[in-house]
Amino acid sequence: MIGVIGDSLTWQGGKGPERLRAAFAAAGHDPTTAHIDAVTGRGIRGGIPVVQQWSDVGFLPDLWVIALGTNNLNATDSTLNHAIGDLMDQIRELT
Repeated sequence: MIGVIGDSLTWQGGKGPERLRAAFAAAGHDPTTAHIDAVTGRGIRGGIPVVQQWSDVGFLPDLWVIALGTNNLNATDSTLNHAIGDLMDQIRELT
């Protein structure tokens, strides 16, 4: 199972999830088991609620794809490190 958390670059106006599922299938993965949650404007910390929601429904990916960061362009190194750490801590709690 693959879990993708992304922003507008992943969403691509609605075409991104379809393209990702096709790429997963071409690579030999079952695309029907992939969860892809992407929205425009999502920052790194915006991935935390997604991880929590997936946990609530029992979805624990074998592979996590975190495609975030483009909406955190003006963040300081310290802010980025803390945001990434918070998201990774949330994922670690599930594994």
